[in-house]
Amino acid sequence: IYDSYGDGMCCSYGPGSYEVYYDDILVKQGDSFGSKDSTAIGGGCPTTAPSVAPSLFPPPSVEPSASISISPSEIPSLDPTVPPTTSPTAFSCAGTTKKFELKIVPDVYYAETSWRLENSCTGDVVLEQSTIDANPSSIVECIDDNVGYDFTIYDSYGDGICCSYGFGFYEVYYDDILVKMGDSFGSKDSTTVGGGCPTTPPSIAPSI
Repeated sequence: IYDSYGDGMCCSYGPGSYEVYYDDILVKQGDSFGSKDSTAIGGGCPTTAPSVAPSLFPPPSVEPSASISISPSEIPSLDPTVPPTTSPTAFSCAGTTKKFELKIVPDVYYAETSWRLENSCTGDVVLEQSTIDANPSSIVECIDDNVGYDFTIYDSYGDGICCSYGFGFYEVYYDDILVKMGDSFGSKDSTTVGGGCPTTPPSIAPSI
């Protein structure tokens, strides 16, 4: 046992002491032992037994009666039995419709963000999402090209989707062309896509 100051465990700064027991018998105790104290316990170190001289005639090795070979029951084919599936076809719109696509990468507070696509001519809501997904998402829809549409994205906190709490952004595509993108837009951001509202043809005055 050691004491780095050299005054043991007693008695200048407290009545300390130690006791060592072996097989429930007290074999050593001390207190003001100075820098260190020691004792030995146990049965002592064993003596090294003489080694046995090796035999001049080692026993013969036993050889196996027969070799055992293990072969696979079936060799796998290198060619797959099922041909790979073809890649999915690209998203396309028919007739007078064109593809509207919205890509959003949210920030940490994704629940603050929403968006809406309205018919510019009637005010009807065509698409909307009251709370965007927590993960990056892409929304694709075919919409009538003969009509105009107002797209608006909202952030209830007023800091957009970048850059205080994550590096989010959004992109609006119409007919595969990027028409609008944004990130730190404040409370809302908007753009218009589509063909606009049809004009009402002038009425023909009746002939006299």
